[in-house]
Amino acid sequence: MDADDIGPGDLFTLAPRGETEPCDIAAALVDAEDDFAHLREGEAVILFLMRVSVKEKAQKRVLGEMCLPRFQGSLGPVGTWLLAKACGEIPDFIMILDQEFWTQATPHQRKALVHHELLHAAHATDKAGDLRFTDDGRPIWALRAHDIEEFDAVVARYGAWLPDVQKFANALRDGGVV
Repeated sequence: MDADDIGPGDLFTLAPRGETEPCDIAAALVDAEDDFAHLREGEAVILFLMRVSVKEKAQKRVLGEMCLPRFQGSLGPVGTWLLAKACGEIPDFIMILDQEFWTQATPHQRKALVHHELLHAAHATDKAGDLRFTDDGRPIWALRAHDIEEFDAVVARYGAWLPDVQKFANALRDGGVV
């Protein structure tokens, strides 16, 4: 199949709406959780898409991604225009979820995945740690990295050898998981 044979519908579809669907789960989380006060107060607009085909990164299936709608190069304005035309507005973030996983996931797994992806949505800060805003007072959005990157084999051998690993271990213990 050539790139010319692939249409947007072959790769992504708009996420359905409903209380067990990503948009409504995200809205409930943003309304209720302190972790998402910045999204609530900044009135972040999130577009929810389902990835139709499987995506892998570093030999792992990607269940979800949070993206900033940024287009680079000379076609940047075209990408922005197309997104605005398709959505009616330019969203602040795009959440892309694996459709196959989503259809098989339990409600608990769905909520955990949406929560995870929402945690990537951050209010940008400057070098001094102050929140950044546009000239018209809207938040400048950014993406937040994961709290930890480690191999289970290293933790099995050396334990919580870094502060972020210890913090993660504490979160597991305090959450009643271990």
